[in-house]
Amino acid sequence: MASVLIVATRRKVHAEAGAIARALTGIGGHTVHFLNADFSTSTSLPAAVLAPYDGLTTRDRIKQTVLTRPLPRALALLRGILADRRRLRAVFARLQPAMVVLFDDRSVRPDLVAARLAAGRGLPVVVVPFAISSVEGDTLMRQDKPEHAVSLGRWGWLKAMVARRWPGQVQGGLLFFNVFDTLALTIAGILPPRPWVQGGSGVDMICASCADERSYLLAGGISQGRIAMTGQPSLDGLSLDFPSREQLRDSLVTKYRLAAARPLVICAVPQDAEHGLVDWGRHRELTDRLFAALARSGAAVVLSLHPRSKRSDYEPLATRHGLAIADEALASLLPAADLLVGTFSSTIRWAIGLAIPALVVDALGLDLNLYRDLEGVTVFDDHAAFSELLVRFVADDAMRRDLGLAAERGARRAGRIDGQSSARFSAAILALLAREKNDNTAPASAAARPGNPKQAVRLHGHYQPRQHHRRGGVGSRRQFW
Repeated sequence: MASVLIVATRRKVHAEAGAIARALTGIGGHTVHFLNADFSTSTSLPAAVLAPYDGLTTRDRIKQTVLTRPLPRALALLRGILADRRRLRAVFARLQPAMVVLFDDRSVRPDLVAARLAAGRGLPVVVVPFAISSVEGDTLMRQDKPEHAVSLGRWGWLKAMVARRWPGQVQGGLLFFNVFDTLALTIAGILPPRPWVQGGSGVDMICASCADERSYLLAGGISQGRIAMTGQPSLDGLSLDFPSREQLRDSLVTKYRLAAARPLVICAVPQDAEHGLVDWGRHRELTDRLFAALARSGAAVVLSLHPRSKRSDYEPLATRHGLAIADEALASLLPAADLLVGTFSSTIRWAIGLAIPALVVDALGLDLNLYRDLEGVTVFDDHAAFSELLVRFVADDAMRRDLGLAAERGARRAGRIDGQSSARFSAAILALLAREKNDNTAPASAAARPGNPKQAVRLHGHYQPRQHHRRGGVGSRRQFW
C-alpha cells in the first residue's frame, strides 16, 4: 500500500491537510502520514485546539535577543536546515513515501528541506496552497526591511553580487530572502530558483484554486503542465444548498440575538497589529471606526476573529457598539452571510466563490490591486465611504440583488466553491501518478531528456538523482545529497 507524507507542521494548514488526506485515501488506499512539528509522524492530525495569539513566545524572545544580527541568524538557519535534513532522512527511511505533499514550498523549515530531499530521491512533490498568495503581497511585507532591499542598508556590495548571481531571487529591487539567508540556502543546496511564486522550487505539481491563481503561477514562471486547477479541498464543506444556508442563518440569528429581518453581515476582523503592520494603538482606533460603521448600518452583524487573535483585545470594542463575536470559525459562518466585510485576505475569495458579495476596507492605505477588478468585490480606502455603502446595502433590496449577481459573475473567475475540489484534486493526483509510472517504465534516456522535472534515472528499483557536472551551487545535488 502506497505511503504519502503530508508536511503538516503548522497548525494553520491542518484544515487543508485533513481534506487532502481524505481525498488521497479515497483513490487507491493510500496510507497517509502527517509530519508533525516535532518531526514525529501520525496517521491522524493532532486534536484541533485553537490557542489564542499571546504574542511572542519565550523562545521567540530569546532568539530575537541573541540572534540580532543577520549573519548569526543565517548560521542558525543553516544549522537548523542540516538538523531538519537528518531527521527527515530518518522519516523517509522509515516510511518509504511514494509522494510528498506540502502547503508552501517557500517556507524553509521543514517544507523546502522536505521538497528537496524528496526530489533527490525521485519522489513526486505536490504543493496545495492553503491561502492566497501574490507577488504584490510578498513585496509589501519586505519593502520596509533594508535587509531585503538590494540598494539600501548595509552589505550593499554583497546584496548586489547575490542579485547578479541569482536574478530569480529579486523582485522590484527586493530579495525574497535576506542576503545571508539566501547564501545559507545556497550552501545547503535548497535555494528555490523562483521563490516569488508558489511552486517555484521546481515541484512536480501545484494546485491552483482559480483562474487568477493560475495566472499568478504562469506569470511567475511555473510551466502550464505543472499546474492543476482543483480549487481548495478544505472549502468543500462551505458548499451548502439553499435550505442548509437558511437553517444556518436561523441558528446564528437565535444564538447571537440578531435582527432576523436584516441582512446578515459577517466581518472578518482585521488583525493588522498581530501582523505587525501597525501598532496596537492605531489598530484599536481603526477597529473602533470599523465597528462603529457596522453598528450604524443597522445590519445583523457577527464578528469573526482570526484564530490567533485574542478575544480580550476586541471584546470591549464589540460591546461598546453592541456587536456579537462569534465562537465558530469563519468557515462555519460564511455560507449564511449576505455580505462579507474584510481586508485583503483569502476570505474574500471564499465569499465570492459562494456568490456572496464582499467589501474590502483598506484602512492602512496598502493600495493593493488584489480584488479591485473582481466583480462582487468593492474596495474602500476609508471608513466613511464604506459606512455609506453599507447603509445603502442594508436598506436597498435592488442594490443587494445587483451585488449578488456581480458576485455570481466573479465566482466564474475566482473559482466557484462547488464541493468538488477534493474530487478534482484526486483526479489530478491520479494523472500525476500515471505520468510518473510512464516515466518510470520509459528508457533512461527518455527520463533524463530536457524538460523532465526531476531529470532522474531509475537504478535497481530506486530513483537516483542525475549527477551534475558543475561542482557546488544550486544545481548540484551530488554535493548535498
